[in-house]
Amino acid sequence: MIVLVGEFSGVHYTLAEALKRKGHEVVLISDGDAYKKFPCDISAPPMYNGSLKYFYLIFYYLGVTGLLNYFKLKNKISCINNIMVTQFINPVAIPSLGALGNFLLFRHFKKRSNIVSLCALGDDFNWVMSCLKGVYKYSALDRLFKGGVKGFLKYAYSLKYIASPFFVLLDFYVVKKSNCIVPGLTDYQLAYENKSRVLNKIPLPIDCTNSGAPTVAKYPIKIFHGWQVGKEAKKGNDLLHAAAERCVSYFGSEYVVYEVVGGLPYAEYIKRFNDSDIFLDQVFSYDCGVNALLAMACGKVVFSGFEYPGESDIGMNATPCADELYEKLAFLIENLEKVNDIKENAWRHVRKYHDSSLVADQYLGAWATYRAG
Repeated sequence: MIVLVGEFSGVHYTLAEALKRKGHEVVLISDGDAYKKFPCDISAPPMYNGSLKYFYLIFYYLGVTGLLNYFKLKNKISCINNIMVTQFINPVAIPSLGALGNFLLFRHFKKRSNIVSLCALGDDFNWVMSCLKGVYKYSALDRLFKGGVKGFLKYAYSLKYIASPFFVLLDFYVVKKSNCIVPGLTDYQLAYENKSRVLNKIPLPIDCTNSGAPTVAKYPIKIFHGWQVGKEAKKGNDLLHAAAERCVSYFGSEYVVYEVVGGLPYAEYIKRFNDSDIFLDQVFSYDCGVNALLAMACGKVVFSGFEYPGESDIGMNATPCADELYEKLAFLIENLEKVNDIKENAWRHVRKYHDSSLVADQYLGAWATYRAG
């Protein structure tokens, strides 16, 4: 039995489906990743989002919320036996359980699993500290002090990993007790590079079965902006938006069409970008997340994290500079041949390195090298 706990943009759902196709018995426990509503086998309670959410946030920082949710969830998971591997997507794998609830959840599966793996994705202590210490040239926390109190509160979710002693202790415990740590992106490989039991990055899994060959770009070029609601400051959506609108103003609707979409359930979101040529993702990452890879799998030119040499043929490195973003967009609009080349290269790259079946094999190989104790 393989148990996958938590969700990050469909990573565990896609991995679970690939493992099941290989004949493994898998149980996925998650809250669906909030509004994205990914399927799971055992549903965890969602985060509270009512009118008293700021009072809730105070108690959440103290780590005392979520205990009731944990005991409700425990009734569902107590019958899972013969567990070979349990993998947590993050130290706070189920956000609604809070720090104490996630501690109890981790301890529950640590006692019942041969191997416990931590997949390093999402905000956590090591990533937040790496951002604040300047490990990256630019990061999602660069705007932390630029929006006053209201702007600062937008980062409350991230800052709990270093501001709340309960979450700090939870992170330390999970990292220490996990048999292995698997970075899911280059950003996390850098954040965890000095930790023990850290493996090389395993690529994010993408199900490529339903994505066809790239379409040939023609005028008007269609730009799709995947706006992640609530994460605007961390993703740099405003910079991407400014660059795209400048292109629309300069080139006109005969040459470029621009659409902004956000806050949709995953399945509907995917349908909306299918007929686009260029996909605007984020500007503060060194690597490509799931949304960017899904767009690449459909043969789109993606603006996201392509930080290292040799990656310019598979996507456009999006840095936090509106003028630079505009120049790159304008170059593509004026060079359809380049657009089509990158589309084809991106499509092939995802199938070569991110196909969910190949990624599942890498996880199985990594887990096979570790034993509890």
